[in-house]
Amino acid sequence: MLSPRGPAVESEICARCAASGTSHEDAEFAATSESLGGASALSAVWLRPDAIFGGAAQLFGDHGGGARLALGAAQLGDTWLLGALATLAASPALLRQLFVSTRGAAHGVYTVQVFVHDEWVQVMVDDRLPCDPSTREPLYVRSCRHGELWPCLVEKALAKLHGSYAALHGGSFARALRDLTGGVPRVRPSRELGWADVEATLAADAPLAFYASGTAPPPESNALAFEIDRGDLLTGLLYPVLQSSAQAGKRQLLLG
Repeated sequence: MLSPRGPAVESEICARCAASGTSHEDAEFAATSESLGGASALSAVWLRPDAIFGGAAQLFGDHGGGARLALGAAQLGDTWLLGALATLAASPALLRQLFVSTRGAAHGVYTVQVFVHDEWVQVMVDDRLPCDPSTREPLYVRSCRHGELWPCLVEKALAKLHGSYAALHGGSFARALRDLTGGVPRVRPSRELGWADVEATLAADAPLAFYASGTAPPPESNALAFEIDRGDLLTGLLYPVLQSSAQAGKRQLLLG
C-alpha cells in the first residue's frame, strides 16, 4: 500500500534533504533486489542521474521528432510499455501532465500520476535507477537521447505501483495508454481506419500509433495506404504516428 502523497509530504522531504545535504531515498521502493523482483539473480547498481549521465541529465529532451526509446540489458517483457511511452511522447502535453511535481528534482524527488481503478493516483519516486554494473546504463527502458530521464522515472513509478520491475512483465498497449492518459484507447484494424480519421486524430493532438502485425492491409478505397518499408519494422511493437502527408496521390505516415 502506498502512503498518501501530496505537496505537504513533498515539501517535508525536500526540507529534510536540504537541511541534511542529502538526496531523497524512497524507503517504500528501496534500491534492493526486492524492488527488481523476479526469481533470477539479476545484479544491479543503483545510480543517480548525475552518476549515469553527468551534467547532461534532464527530465525532458526535444520531442519535435518523437521519442526514441530502447530496452536495457534486462529484458522485462514490457515492450507494451515501451510502445505506449513512445506514443505518448508524440503528444508532449499528455506526457508532461504525468509529472505532477518536479519541485523536488534537486533532491531526487519526482511525483508521477497514473490512472488506475478509474482515478489518478500520485506515485512519488526517488531518482535512483537500477543500472548494469558493467556499462552503468539503465537496465530497463531508457531514452536514446543521452541524459533524458522521463522514461526511466515513469517506468519506475509503475514498477513501484505494481510492487517490482518484474511485475511489469506482460501487458497490453491499450491498458498502458489508459494508465498514462486516463482516456479510453480505441483499437481498430488499419483497413477500417479512413485517412480522414488519421488527420482528425493528429489535428486534435491525440496519440495515434501503428501496431506492426507483420501483414499489410488489403487495398481498399477508404483504407490507409502505408508506404512503409516493413523490413524496418519489428513485428509486435507499437510505432507512434508523428505526422501524415498526402501529396500527388500518395498517402504517407511518418512513424517514430
